[in-house]
Amino acid sequence: MLTELLDTGFSLKEATAFSKVLLPHSKLVINQVSRSLEKGNSLALSLQPWISVDTYYQLLLAEQHGQLQQTLQHFACYLKMRKDQLTKLKHLLEYPIMLLGLLTIMIAMMTVFVFPQLAEIRPEATGNFWQPVFKIMAWISGAGVTFGIFKMIEFYRLTKLEQVRSLCRAPIIGGIIRNYYGYYLCSNFAILLTEGISTQQMIKICNCFDKCSLLYQLSRKIASLTVNGQDPTQLIHQEMFLPDELAIIIRQGADNQKLAQQVQSLSEQLFKRLIYKCEQRLIYVQPVVYLIIAIVIISLYLQILMPIYQTVQVIK
Repeated sequence: MLTELLDTGFSLKEATAFSKVLLPHSKLVINQVSRSLEKGNSLALSLQPWISVDTYYQLLLAEQHGQLQQTLQHFACYLKMRKDQLTKLKHLLEYPIMLLGLLTIMIAMMTVFVFPQLAEIRPEATGNFWQPVFKIMAWISGAGVTFGIFKMIEFYRLTKLEQVRSLCRAPIIGGIIRNYYGYYLCSNFAILLTEGISTQQMIKICNCFDKCSLLYQLSRKIASLTVNGQDPTQLIHQEMFLPDELAIIIRQGADNQKLAQQVQSLSEQLFKRLIYKCEQRLIYVQPVVYLIIAIVIISLYLQILMPIYQTVQVIK
């Protein structure tokens, strides 16, 4: 909403005030942001309670260096894309979840009515099929939950940089995370380059940030490389969320304005890759759920038909 209003010529305060009319359900939050802006605070500071640390510094840098509107537009696109993907995921899961619900009811009815009848016909053939299945599922679920809790505790004890590395190595979502943080860092780098800021100045700016932020932790790594006389671009090859294209662009030795344009273009390409990878992952959601449903249905049929088949064999 802010992006659209700023594009039509509203000032930041006017756009925020007018947003209350257009977004009445968010009036409480917008009132707090408006009051903060009236006190002379920046938009980033006014939004700080509702955004992540890294997003706060992204907006802060953009505001300080005259790139606020462009950054807001990218951030709005990201939020819209995330909302669209969640909506699409819900639509994709509606029918499979309904099927799973019906399947659960069917299993319960078979367990109560059908399997006891089969057990009377041929007890040794039916056995107790579901008891070991449920036991195995309970063990797997318990082990999975326990492992997940330990992993979460371990994850939250890591630094922000270590958390990002861990997420980048994760199956399924790793590629999405790499593209998101690549876009995030390249867009911030482009903002600083546009202002003609040197590497040392960038380090000084980022050193003023919160120690929990990714920009602060990366700036400390770059500082340690420069102190040891190493090329800062080595960091790009060390960190998997930094695209290799960035090192190629930097080594071309272009002037700051040209370099800023190229890095900004790279960040936009990474954002497009992010959207594409999200779309790709969603394609596999329904087939995986249907595969699980198919396995359960086949198991049910086998449980019913095998005793009948064995009984027929005995009669023959």
